[in-house]
Amino acid sequence: MFTYIAPLAFVLAITLIKEAADDIQRYRKDKDINNTKYEYLLRDQTWRLKASSSIKVGDILKIS
Repeated sequence: MFTYIAPLAFVLAITLIKEAADDIQRYRKDKDINNTKYEYLLRDQTWRLKASSSIKVGDILKIS
C-alpha cells in the first residue's frame, strides 16, 4: 500500500508547491499592474492621475 501512496503524495506535494509559487508571482504582477497610474480627464477639462485599479467604465484616459 505504501508503494502506491508515497509516489502519489510526492507528486501532489510538488504540484502544490509549484502552483503556490505561480499564484504568488501572479499576485505580485497583478498588484504592480493595478497600481500603475494613468491620466484621466475631469469634467472641468483638467488631467489628473488615477491608479488603474480605480478606473471605471466611461473614464477618458490619456494613453501614451
